[in-house]
Amino acid sequence: RCGCSTNWQHRLLFAVVMNASRTLRREDTAHWSIAAENDVGRLRGFEVLTLYDGGRTGWLEALRVHPRHRGQGLATSLQSGLVALACDALGLARVRYTTGSGNVASRRLAARCGLSVVASWGVLMPRRRVPVAAEAAKVRAARLRVVGGRRRRAKEADESCAEVEARPVGATELLDFAGRGGLRFLLQSYWKAYDFDGANLEMLLRTHEPPLVTSEAPGGRVTSLSWAYHQRDALGLTVFATVYTERLACTLGHLEAQLVRATEAGADAVMLMYDARLEPELHAL
Repeated sequence: RCGCSTNWQHRLLFAVVMNASRTLRREDTAHWSIAAENDVGRLRGFEVLTLYDGGRTGWLEALRVHPRHRGQGLATSLQSGLVALACDALGLARVRYTTGSGNVASRRLAARCGLSVVASWGVLMPRRRVPVAAEAAKVRAARLRVVGGRRRRAKEADESCAEVEARPVGATELLDFAGRGGLRFLLQSYWKAYDFDGANLEMLLRTHEPPLVTSEAPGGRVTSLSWAYHQRDALGLTVFATVYTERLACTLGHLEAQLVRATEAGADAVMLMYDARLEPELHAL
């Protein structure tokens, strides 16, 4: 989160964040880019800041440094410049970005620029040569093993999960689900993360596929949720889906249901995200 002063004059911005080797360009009201050049004007590196979430959040992306200029602190200079711009000049509430848990260099860079981990997601991406339907069958088999094994152990009976279904739900009902869970989740949309609040839920209800849920009883309170976003481009249809639950059996149920949905939609690629704390158990399956 940004805790910086927001009283800079706009006319002072360029004097503050620019020097002889760094330039900042405003693309439009929502996109900014920062770049570093050498003495003859050749690009050494760049990064982009995108404003979203109603202008409250800045998203860092597309950090690139030429191989010849790595190890010189250039990435830190670029990213710290954009973080300063976001906090001080634009007055944003927060800055976020996503990186791989194994990307040590990226995580160290984030820490140097004042960022810390707020959420961790596991990712399942079926290979192109593996039909999505076949992946759904594997997930189904794993779920049945989990549910069947836990039903045989009374102390873990509460780990079973109701059937995943598609039914009309509104932002109020989904906000109640998050509130009962202590608002542990961030809403994932494509590559970006949003606060789990009413305005963002309304936005996702308009732009995403109808959510899949489990309930305490038919039509009862929501106990788990998954949501998918469909992107069509020159490469075909890609489905991005996120599962919002901390329970293994429910996670497997949602993964299976979203894979089946993706198959029915004719998806060419799928990326499924779930609570990273379930990674060890899912890998064991």
